[in-house]
Amino acid sequence: DSVSSSAPHASDDPETTAPVYASTQLKTDPARHTVTLSGFGNVKLWDIQTPNLYSVHVRLLQGGKAVDNDSRKIGFREATFTDQGFSLNGKIVKLRGLDRHQTFPFVGQAMAARGQRKDADILRKGLHCNLVRTSHYPQSRHFLDRCDEIGLLVLEEIPGWQHTGPLP
Repeated sequence: DSVSSSAPHASDDPETTAPVYASTQLKTDPARHTVTLSGFGNVKLWDIQTPNLYSVHVRLLQGGKAVDNDSRKIGFREATFTDQGFSLNGKIVKLRGLDRHQTFPFVGQAMAARGQRKDADILRKGLHCNLVRTSHYPQSRHFLDRCDEIGLLVLEEIPGWQHTGPLP
């Protein structure tokens, strides 16, 4: 057993009574690294009227040589639920949305990028939604990226929700 006797335990945290599993109790994790970002200047926040996005480019180096890389567009925002309602960047927003399953007639989940992006456009521009709740499986990156581009909030469900809780 690689779990240290001084490992954190849920009973030490008054906010939760959930059990802490062995994978979270390890003291050292060779894949864990802290990255500090600074010098951004004046960042424009993402919101549903002005979905400001920034490009992030990441390279993973090993021994000075790039072994992997990725580029994504991201938006900076603060979303919270308050006693007054849903708050986006400190402003109360009335949520209007629908649920979405990512299955299409004849192609199932194999819809091309253009169809995934069109779905987001229909929700935002055709149905005037500002929120979409996704289903319990990983969503298309094309759909999620388009939501970010057009100011459509996404409530992404946890894949595998049916496997949470105590074992039978």
